[in-house]
Amino acid sequence: MSKENPNRYQLTQKGIKYALAKTYYNKKILVKFQFNDNIFYQGRTFSEITLLNFVTKSYANSCLTLFKKLTEYNPADLDNIKNTNIAYRYLPAMFTFRHYIELRLKTLYMILAKQSFTFNHNLSALLKEVKEAGFDKDVFDEPIKFIDKYEKHNDEHFRYLITKEFQCTKKLEIPMFQFDKIKKFIQDIEKVYDEIELKF
Repeated sequence: MSKENPNRYQLTQKGIKYALAKTYYNKKILVKFQFNDNIFYQGRTFSEITLLNFVTKSYANSCLTLFKKLTEYNPADLDNIKNTNIAYRYLPAMFTFRHYIELRLKTLYMILAKQSFTFNHNLSALLKEVKEAGFDKDVFDEPIKFIDKYEKHNDEHFRYLITKEFQCTKKLEIPMFQFDKIKKFIQDIEKVYDEIELKF
């Protein structure tokens, strides 16, 4: 193992569905979703839940990074370009938050229902499916209400500001200081998810 290109191998095992093999190189990180060290899950060395969980956490972390940037907004700052550049983070932040909620619901469904999720983007419908599969917590209720408040029940909103029928949004109100609220939503959901994941 050379000092110039040190490969650090790490197997993280926090429950089978979290087990990821990661190799760290100078200019890249390689994540393998196939388990090593003779780890088997349901007779296989691969779990779709592990892969989906990695994607879900990727969106959660990106969401928090973008929302943190919004806290730099200063209405008294005369540098309008700086404030505008900060505001440009809002739509991606909300999209990554919404997508995090969607993916976490789908991950839970796969765990509880023991089958693949449907490609549905309606958060309320997904929550209903998860509850029918045995989920009895209310941790998603407030986050979904929060999203609906701004999304107006149009799942294209944060991606395009245009509906599938090409109806355009005429104005966009951007609330700048919601980092703590979003962070709490994610922390509460992840706590419940970890408790459920460790049971299966």
